[in-house]
Amino acid sequence: MAAQITAAGGEAICFACDVRDYAALEAAVNGAATAFGRLDIVVNSAAGNFLAPAASLSANGFRSVIDIDLCGTFNTCRAAFAHLSKQGGCIVSITATQAEVATPLQCHAGAAKAGIEKLTRDLALEWGRVGIRVNAVARVPSRTRRA
Repeated sequence: MAAQITAAGGEAICFACDVRDYAALEAAVNGAATAFGRLDIVVNSAAGNFLAPAASLSANGFRSVIDIDLCGTFNTCRAAFAHLSKQGGCIVSITATQAEVATPLQCHAGAAKAGIEKLTRDLALEWGRVGIRVNAVARVPSRTRRA
């Protein structure tokens, strides 16, 4: 993606890391802020998911999705806080409707998305005071109409 942005005349740099590894994520956020002089926006979009009936979902499988989706979102927001609070900024978390809509084979993803929804509200309340806007967006599935 960075190569495409650069080819189109923009500026881009990549910092690969795992959102579950706070130290690596913090280094990536700091590197981006240093490279561009500041940080204005953070977009959370990491997600892990697979279909699994709750009765056979392993504890490790459940934890993995929570760690990537929910903990990864928190880690990213927290790593960016010092930079965004300097001049204000924006955090956007891309999530899904499993927090609101019962979905078979998705209890792990639904729990993570519900956590992201609550995290977003709480961070918006706490961090809005220092000029950081925190929002989440989720695509609402289109409904099929019967003829």
